[in-house]
Amino acid sequence: MKNDLVSPIVTPRFAITCDEALLCELGNLAKKYNLNIQTHVYFPARGTSIAHCPSSNTNLGSGFCDVRRLLNARVKVGLGTDVSGGSDMSILAAMRAALGVSQHLNFMKTQDVKGTGRVEQSTGDTGEKYIPLTYKQALFLATLGGAQALALDKRVGNFEKGKQFDALLIDTDPQPIGGYKLPESLTKEKTKVQLLLELVQKFVYVGDDRNIASVYVAGKQIKA
Repeated sequence: MKNDLVSPIVTPRFAITCDEALLCELGNLAKKYNLNIQTHVYFPARGTSIAHCPSSNTNLGSGFCDVRRLLNARVKVGLGTDVSGGSDMSILAAMRAALGVSQHLNFMKTQDVKGTGRVEQSTGDTGEKYIPLTYKQALFLATLGGAQALALDKRVGNFEKGKQFDALLIDTDPQPIGGYKLPESLTKEKTKVQLLLELVQKFVYVGDDRNIASVYVAGKQIKA
């Protein structure tokens, strides 16, 4: 309770096995101590956020979470590793898994998969064409999206002035990113912004801990 980096949370484990009286008392505790509540059941209440754990959902056969539909509905979404069912503790791996799940949803919505039939290509009420998540959106889910989901976006999540400095310093020279560099003849026509975004994209898809030169948490360097 005395550590600013730790936020206690009330967790009915799990909600459908808890009777109403217990849930009410847990709610009273959360209200008394101003705590968040985590559960595996989605309650359509104001302020509810989603922790998307794509690896765990896949390994446990829980299904595909349509993050695009949630974002379109203005539901706050962050990424989780759920190491009890997930296969990796790295949030970078969760980003890639989220991108994979989004592509798999796209397959289901657009392709006549043998033995399953085609699913109508729709994002819900909008009727718009389904578009898989991009690497930029995956990066958002892993940073500001997660902060928003935990109601911490006024403290962390991006580099706005006044927020805590939580950051990774990425070195794109070592493998595995370094081996994917294009020759200068193919990059000289691109702007600095384009080249930077390409490096970000490569880190999302192929980077690993070898490319993480430094880690900062609340302004303190914890890895050099």
